[in-house]
Amino acid sequence: MLRQQNDLGEKIRNMKLIAPLSSLLLFSSPLLAAEPENLIDNPGFESGGVAWKLEKGRAEIVKGDALTGDHFVQMTDQSEEETHVYESRHYPARPGGEYTASVHVRTKDKGGQGIYLNFFNATGARLTSGNVRTKGPTTGWEKITITETAPEDAATVMVFLYSYLKDVGTYDFDEVSLTVQGGESSPGLSALNPTSFEPITIGSRRELLVDSHLVDGISGLRFALHHPRDEGIALQLDKPWEGKFAAYTTILTVGDTYRAYYRGRPDVGKDGDESESTCVAESKDGISWTRPSLGLHEMNGSKDNNIVLSKQSPYSHNFSPFVDSNPDADPKEKFKAIGGLHPEGLALFVSPDGYSWSLKKKKILTSEKFAFDSQACTFWSELEKKYVCFFRTWKNKVRWVSRATSDDCLNWSPHVEMKSDRPAEHFYTSQTHPYFRAPHLYVSLAARFIPKRQVITDEEAKAIGVNPKYFKDASDAVFVTSRGDDHFDRTFMSSFIRPGIGAQNWVSRTNYPALNVIQTSPKEMSIFLNQNYAQPTAHLRRYSLRLDGFGSIQADYDGGELLTKPLIFSGSKLSLNFSTSAAGGIRIELQEPDGKVIPGFSLYECRAQIGNEIERTVNWDSEGKLQDLAGKPIRLRMVMRDVDLFSLQFQK
Repeated sequence: MLRQQNDLGEKIRNMKLIAPLSSLLLFSSPLLAAEPENLIDNPGFESGGVAWKLEKGRAEIVKGDALTGDHFVQMTDQSEEETHVYESRHYPARPGGEYTASVHVRTKDKGGQGIYLNFFNATGARLTSGNVRTKGPTTGWEKITITETAPEDAATVMVFLYSYLKDVGTYDFDEVSLTVQGGESSPGLSALNPTSFEPITIGSRRELLVDSHLVDGISGLRFALHHPRDEGIALQLDKPWEGKFAAYTTILTVGDTYRAYYRGRPDVGKDGDESESTCVAESKDGISWTRPSLGLHEMNGSKDNNIVLSKQSPYSHNFSPFVDSNPDADPKEKFKAIGGLHPEGLALFVSPDGYSWSLKKKKILTSEKFAFDSQACTFWSELEKKYVCFFRTWKNKVRWVSRATSDDCLNWSPHVEMKSDRPAEHFYTSQTHPYFRAPHLYVSLAARFIPKRQVITDEEAKAIGVNPKYFKDASDAVFVTSRGDDHFDRTFMSSFIRPGIGAQNWVSRTNYPALNVIQTSPKEMSIFLNQNYAQPTAHLRRYSLRLDGFGSIQADYDGGELLTKPLIFSGSKLSLNFSTSAAGGIRIELQEPDGKVIPGFSLYECRAQIGNEIERTVNWDSEGKLQDLAGKPIRLRMVMRDVDLFSLQFQK
């Protein structure tokens, strides 16, 4: 069970409370040593560049006339426009401690060289710094020293050697020292203690932070739902064969083209009657859509239309196609579709190109209890190695969702009702599908229906031209996930996409999401909703969101931390999709399953991740290689401040 301090809602309300972030940084420990210990490892550079890195400019370790030993650092500054920085690694800080940093310097030039003493919080934001420098030429080796007190929220301390702008010349550095007296320390102590879990094998899968699947403990953080941006009308459904009651849209990616399949229905009528057809629109970018003239079916005396299925009652009522990604599928049946109504139930159609469809088999899914009068969501599951179909059923008089599976898309298992740890709400359509960047995660952009919740007045309804039978209810879109079983995760109960401004958005059966999410730029994905239902202005509308951006683990300015369950990964690097403020950041520590820090991968050896990127590789200031840990159970400890973490992935 996930453990946290606050803000994760009722689903995890029974977990125990844990310490605030301040305890992450502190525990009382008296200084025992009479002589302060030099915290710098490799202070004289005798082990090469171990524990040091060149951050900027030019510096190298030279063998020669050193202060002690055989080596020293030599920095060459050739221009008044240059800055050169040679950094130590970060060391755990003692808040309140008095730190003294020193270095021996030497130069024959008139410029200056110096040392900085810097303190950082747990996410890598610099808190305070002090510096001292000398002007050359020097008389041999000279020692310069700086003393500063560590701030209360200091987590790490480090020094760097530098030459700044107008300090042109050649500068030598040797025997760096960093000592501390007093203060209290916390060398990586976490507020979270690991609990017992069997390791989860994630391999190189991308994992979205939208549920507690990977999380053991959490402190000071929360799961945050993100809301797509309205990008306007994508397709006006105004052709004579489309109209007010166009609905049940499916978006497919076919090569370098996107297709939108949807029901055409000009006016109200009986479900499944001959006035319903299935239409298709196409786009190269997912933003601008056109209707192909297919010449397949006659409508109003002409075949100049985009209709792919006509006069095949009742299947156009909820015809929902998919591209069959089963590697053993017949190429002549690359496209499959399911549609139909009670009493026959659902039927299977097949097509080689997605335009010309033929009926393969009737009654593949039947029931005397359910009408099947909503969109059934079907796909080949890479996770389950089966066909999976999600369709609407009933649960205690509430429109709900069940699922069935099949090896051949013809013979289906008995349906299983989806379970949830939250109260069931009316899901008119579930729109469940594998997320294209993480197909082991099923995403449901469900149409949440609130029956008899009339929002607009009779006068407002008349003004927008909505059919009189279709403004007594309200609906919006919610975000739900599943992981290949009969469980719906409702981490987020609030609306994913709220109805827009204006009476036209508050009628029955509007705001229904299309099936599937598509990528529409290197950083963006798009979601589509049928809106203005039962109105002359019925249309398909596009919404955008950053890749993987449905939800996140979110830290505010005060920060917090997260501990994962034991994970088994494959690959050689860890990539994050994240966003921080200028003051925020994230650091990651790798631990054994029992919580012990893995040498070389401590929190303080992790370079703070600051910025806003879809792909950022995490690095540690050590010689340890991440691929050496592949195949072994590890935990991730993440310390964050003012950040959203959307997803993570171990990559090759």
